[in-house]
Amino acid sequence: RNCPAFCNMCHHSTVTTPPPQCNDKSLCTSLAFKPWAQQNCPNFDQLCQGPTTTSVPCVDKDSPSLCQSAVTNGFCSQFASVRDRCAKSCGVCTVATTPSTSTAPPSGWQLLFKGVENMGGDLFQLWAGGQTINPLDPTAANLFPQKPYKPDLSNHWNSLCLDKIKVSIYKHGVEKAYIVFDARNSDKLNWFSSDRIIDSSWGNIASIPKQFIGMQTDPSTGLQFSVTQTSQQCSTTGWIMVTSPQSNCFYEKGLQKPSFFYSMTNTAVNWGSAQKGMGDVFAIQGHSTCSNGSTTTPVPPPTGCTYKGTLHQEGEMWTDGCEKNCTCPKDQSGIAQCVPRCPVYQGLPSQCHVVKQPGQCCGQVYCNFTGMITCNYKGKDYVVGDKWDDGCDLSCECLANGAYSCKQKCVNHWNIPKSICSLAEPEPGCCCQVPKCPSYVVIQYPQGYGPEVCTPTR
Repeated sequence: RNCPAFCNMCHHSTVTTPPPQCNDKSLCTSLAFKPWAQQNCPNFDQLCQGPTTTSVPCVDKDSPSLCQSAVTNGFCSQFASVRDRCAKSCGVCTVATTPSTSTAPPSGWQLLFKGVENMGGDLFQLWAGGQTINPLDPTAANLFPQKPYKPDLSNHWNSLCLDKIKVSIYKHGVEKAYIVFDARNSDKLNWFSSDRIIDSSWGNIASIPKQFIGMQTDPSTGLQFSVTQTSQQCSTTGWIMVTSPQSNCFYEKGLQKPSFFYSMTNTAVNWGSAQKGMGDVFAIQGHSTCSNGSTTTPVPPPTGCTYKGTLHQEGEMWTDGCEKNCTCPKDQSGIAQCVPRCPVYQGLPSQCHVVKQPGQCCGQVYCNFTGMITCNYKGKDYVVGDKWDDGCDLSCECLANGAYSCKQKCVNHWNIPKSICSLAEPEPGCCCQVPKCPSYVVIQYPQGYGPEVCTPTR
């Protein structure tokens, strides 16, 4: 009756009554099947974009000890009478909330961080670090999963006047689960604790015993931003969690990281069960009391690099006294890149000396040679203008004054977000490691360096 097209039954009716309309009906939208589908096929039910409803009162009719015993012994799944008398503990009813669809943070809340499913990397390290992600991209500052987002706001925690912090999991722009924390007198890394819980989509869970709660990686499970009732590797029960590069359980098989899980009932659920839900966005939002209750924070998105208290625009170059030459890269990282301002001369012949003139930062090499000027490096002579490599360690040049100048051949310190970037081993014929990052990270070489010219191999 419900799937005549799929069952190939559209043209085989032997009755004289008019045949049924030949289209398939959705079990999700059929009132007759919806309660059964919600209980037995919650993953399938997630595809139906409607609020979950139930006629089961969300209370336990029996005593808490009897209902807890029923849960422990697995009676909830075996007996309908147990599910009726212990509906709340068995998780067969849901909290009566109506989720709202939005493209931006709710009124009064400021989006501080947004992770999206399958983006890769370590979500806690991305939150804890000082780097930004798409801070000036207006298409990222919403609650849909197209792009991750992290402005510079959380790096100025004490200026945000936060009284509440909310972590949420969204699916298609709909908030599926949340926990609100008290943010007063907190810092960026210590507000995710049980004693700060104010509210949640599961009611007040602050007083419920928990084996682990924290944004950092749980050493027992590898999970992050997790609130768990029992923490036993792949048999963990909880309310909310994020997978990480360190987690590896059967329920993660076939999923890209990070993934965002939440309990679809009003109690903690086993992450391997069918009572968990999955979202596509993990959001951290802050509620500010600045400017007489204004919903915006006083800290604007970054437009450059702050170096020793001075803001420099992207692309700007400056000197730090006689010590360094600095550049503000155009990668929206807000991190200045600096190199020594003056060259370092090594192995000067006895006829040569570095002389610094009054008012100059860098000294000049003066030599007293007769005949053709050459440079001697490790017993070998080079003429002015010659350039050579000392293995994969140094790149050198013979200067006009008979001295040579060498610098490190490869960049040793990269200002890249280590949680999402790595250094790839050199290609054949090359010496230097090269950063490998997602496409939204812009890689900029320090001043005086560029892509390596490699020696062809046979």
